[in-house]
Amino acid sequence: MINRDIEPQPGTLAFAIREWEDDNGWEHGTIADDPEARREFLKTWKPPRESNGGDGAKTRARNAAKGVSQKNLTGSTKQKRWATDLRAEKLKAMSEADAKMFYDYVGAAKFWIENRHRSAAEIVERLGVLTKKRDAIAQQLRDSGFDPNANLTPAQADLVDSYNAANNRVSRFLAGEIL
Repeated sequence: MINRDIEPQPGTLAFAIREWEDDNGWEHGTIADDPEARREFLKTWKPPRESNGGDGAKTRARNAAKGVSQKNLTGSTKQKRWATDLRAEKLKAMSEADAKMFYDYVGAAKFWIENRHRSAAEIVERLGVLTKKRDAIAQQLRDSGFDPNANLTPAQADLVDSYNAANNRVSRFLAGEIL
């Protein structure tokens, strides 16, 4: 006998069944009573993967032995695995301040993979060029008497557009989208 008054817990089969019934317009408890509903559920349901920490624990142990970390990296597992060593190599060659900034703010594994052929100095220089252009435009905007609460002059509107484009280039570079 199924107790339909108990609310299923997330991560359980009962919860998955309840969610499926809700999503597909079936009344709660239908799967227990209706073979057709059961067949439909089983066509789409995949049991959650069991994780014993095997691969993740091995990767963390291997990285710790090498003195590297996947912390703050985003991307696929394969990208993060590849970028871990690339990032560690580049950060070791940077000044402490640059290394901290890149470690804290550049989490896209794609960035490290796309820039793998550049030296750490070239990466820092490229970011410096992009941010100097952006900052120069910001200074021009301030010098023009820019007031965010006032109407823009046509020249200020052009500067705002230029600043946004330059800022977008910095963001795209840090995300590994442009070189």
